[in-house]
Amino acid sequence: MALTHFSQAHRAANAFTWPSASQMMAIAILRAEQQLESLIDARGADRKWRDRDADVEMTAELCLAHIRRMKHMDFGQACDFDAEWLRTRAALALATRAFSRPRSCYGKRLACALHLFDEGARSVEFVGGLGV
Repeated sequence: MALTHFSQAHRAANAFTWPSASQMMAIAILRAEQQLESLIDARGADRKWRDRDADVEMTAELCLAHIRRMKHMDFGQACDFDAEWLRTRAALALATRAFSRPRSCYGKRLACALHLFDEGARSVEFVGGLGV
C-alpha cells in the first residue's frame, strides 16, 4: 500500500507543469501592480509625511502607471520585458534611496516593493531558462 501511495505521489509530481515565460511575466506585472497600489495607499495613512518626499510619492505613481501600461504590451522576447521592468525598478530604487524616513511604515513598504521587483525579474529569468 505504501508503494502504491508513493507511485501516485510520484506521478502527481511529474504531472506538474511550469508556467510559461509569458505567464510568469503576467504574474510579475500583476503582483507589482498590487504592491504599488498598496504602497500608494500607505502614503495616505502616513501622518508624519513630509512635503520633501513628494517626489517619492510621484515616483510610485509613475511606476504604477508604467506597470499598468506593461499589462498591454506584447513582449516578443524576454529582453523586451526586462528593459521595461528594469526601468520601473530603477525609478523605484532611486525613490527608495531618496526617501527621508526609511524606517517608517512607508519606507519599509517602499523597500518591499523594490525587493519584489528584484524577485520578479529573477522569477521570469528562471522560468525563461527552463525553456517552457
